[in-house]
Amino acid sequence: MLRLEAAEGFNQTDTVLLEQADLHCSRCGARLTLAESLRNLAQTGAGPDELCLSCREAEGIASGTHDTRSDLRRPLDDPMIGRRFGVYEIESFAGEGASGVVYRARHRILNEIRALKVLRPNYAKDERKVRRFFQGVQAATRLSHPSIVKVFDANELDGHFFATMEFVRGVTLDRAIRAKNSLHWRLVAAIGASVASGLEHAQSKHVIHRDLKPANIVLARGGVVKISDFGLAKTLDVETQSLTKEAEVFGTLSYMSPEQLRSSRTADHRSDLYSLGSTLYHSLTGMRPFEIEDEPISSLVQKVTSEPATPILFLNPDVPDGLVEIVGRLMAKDPADRYQTSADLLKDLARL
Repeated sequence: MLRLEAAEGFNQTDTVLLEQADLHCSRCGARLTLAESLRNLAQTGAGPDELCLSCREAEGIASGTHDTRSDLRRPLDDPMIGRRFGVYEIESFAGEGASGVVYRARHRILNEIRALKVLRPNYAKDERKVRRFFQGVQAATRLSHPSIVKVFDANELDGHFFATMEFVRGVTLDRAIRAKNSLHWRLVAAIGASVASGLEHAQSKHVIHRDLKPANIVLARGGVVKISDFGLAKTLDVETQSLTKEAEVFGTLSYMSPEQLRSSRTADHRSDLYSLGSTLYHSLTGMRPFEIEDEPISSLVQKVTSEPATPILFLNPDVPDGLVEIVGRLMAKDPADRYQTSADLLKDLARL
């Protein structure tokens, strides 16, 4: 799915309640705040260092001289570079996923930098997928929250279907986990609180994500956490059965709820909460809750729907019992046994 591992530019508003954590600067030994730790993840992603603000400035990282985009390369002869899409002019490649390619684009009238996602040709040729793409964008434009990447609009030009959104500089949580293996539990709790806040807003607008996972959570520069890629978003108050086949399974299996695996039609906001639980599990342990090797997908579905995940404390004994209980409740097989609202989840996270 979409990789926005090095995007830039938006109003950086703190959306996480930050406090002192048991983390220290690897250069001077100063104790780090959660804000500084989140900034480290967003700035250096694959690097081992945990730096305080002073040491970051000394290294030239805070001033922007550190390049987080070195791993994103696309041929210089990409015909899309320099092309105009209505009021947008494409400047450079930013990321890509299974369904589309994302570019850095400038709004020529407003002089603003935005991300422009263009559907791949094989998707653009499928009328049903195009309808679903526009439906997802329509649902996402309902949302306006500091913890959600803002989606602006969608259009078609010369056979190219595209959507525009905020351009956010940082790294995905997926990349941060791969770099660090597992994250400090206080960081995970803070990330979870920010995502839950965004999901609470989406729930109030009757929108569910349906593909929440580490690759769709961006740790942005400035210590802000944002949910991205509402491309599979579904509005709960609009009939969508004509766009969804019972046999189709959206999203990434390892993070999907049991009910979503059985039928995507039945998934509601509690399915997103399950996916958040699976994401927090992965962040704490460095492992997805359910894995398969050389087995059919049906084996993974069986595990998700019927088997418990390996206990968190077996993989990371430093996680406090309170957070273990929260993740366990989020990942309950029966939606009735989970948190029923994001607001209830936020109350428990605040008690840690």
